[in-house]
Amino acid sequence: PYPSSSSSSSSSSTANTRHTSCLEEEESLDSTIHATGPSPLLDKDNAWKRSYRALEELYHHGTLESIGVANFETKDMEELYDFATVGPHIYQGSLRTLMTERDLVEGLVKHGVHFQCYDTVSV
Repeated sequence: PYPSSSSSSSSSSTANTRHTSCLEEEESLDSTIHATGPSPLLDKDNAWKRSYRALEELYHHGTLESIGVANFETKDMEELYDFATVGPHIYQGSLRTLMTERDLVEGLVKHGVHFQCYDTVSV
């Protein structure tokens, strides 16, 4: 299933690869998935909010022990704090964020959100 490392095999595998677009993938989903709500492609600014609501439901039902977000900006986190019934427990971001985004980090501390760094050697 995976192309081999030889150049002839690799180039022929690449030539036969077909990538689907997000829209094609959306249209191919089962009707029960379509019935859950509108496509995130139709409302990109708010799609993450619906996803977060689903995580909150799973948390309230005991399926999840914690909720995490990654790479949100300060304005996104403030928006999240305003509408969330369960704030995030974990924020995953870069070391650069930890060192340069003072307002974001102060908000995380204020709301008791644990910062998890994913690239400690990149700075």
